[in-house]
Amino acid sequence: MLDINVNKLKENLAHFTGTEAYYKWSVLSPSVLTDGTKYVAKELGAYWLFDVIASHIEHGDMPKQNMYFSKLAVDDGSAKLTIDDGNGKTLAQQEIDFTDFPLDSIDIWSQWDGSKWVHHLPSEY
Repeated sequence: MLDINVNKLKENLAHFTGTEAYYKWSVLSPSVLTDGTKYVAKELGAYWLFDVIASHIEHGDMPKQNMYFSKLAVDDGSAKLTIDDGNGKTLAQQEIDFTDFPLDSIDIWSQWDGSKWVHHLPSEY
């Protein structure tokens, strides 16, 4: 279990309002992370979250669009990832049997920039 002060984490996440760089985390994906999503991945050990999102967006059977909206909802050590079209229509869901992700939920937006998927926090949009 991660030893994280959740209030401090939420405070830190609120400071991400744009990005200075993009970060690749996998040679298997054209996706990149912003400063905020890299913070989530690194500090919370949540690279897996971006692997799951990327697997649906890059390889899933979803309608092609330039932006997807993902929400991870955590409940008692398990979670559900839901990806929608921005208008509330669910395009994909995945159950996560175990997670120690410390927040009750997090939203990740994924936008195609013409050559790669950019995963960012809503505050970075």
